Amino acid sequence: MGNVSAVDIGIDVGSTTTKICALDALSRNLLHTSYARHGARQAESVRAALNSLARLFPRAGIRLALTGSGAAPIADKLGVPFVQEHFEVIVLGIVAVSVAPAVIGAVKAALNGRKKKA
Repeated sequence: MGNVSAVDIGIDVGSTTTKICALDALSRNLLHTSYARHGARQAESVRAALNSLARLFPRAGIRLALTGSGAAPIADKLGVPFVQEHFEVIVLGIVAVSVAPAVIGAVKAALNGRKKKA
């Protein structure tokens, strides 16, 4: 992962958890996801996430946006976009599109395996 040149990262800071999705900005491949309970320490969870992402992608340019019920003040302090409307749906859509080829391939392989047995 260290050789990726640009990463798009979405962080959803909710009332109980922090969720992260990182995509290769060029290929749109899913590079990293994370889900962690933050115990009402939202800012600390974002700091830990950013430190982890910096270690995972040390040479990459990062484009970051935050969403979720606890994200607005953190995004303001960091000077990054806060996306309020339906960002979670967009991130889930991106993940689904990124994972879809693997799922389709697995289904095709399973179906082909059944045809060979018949």
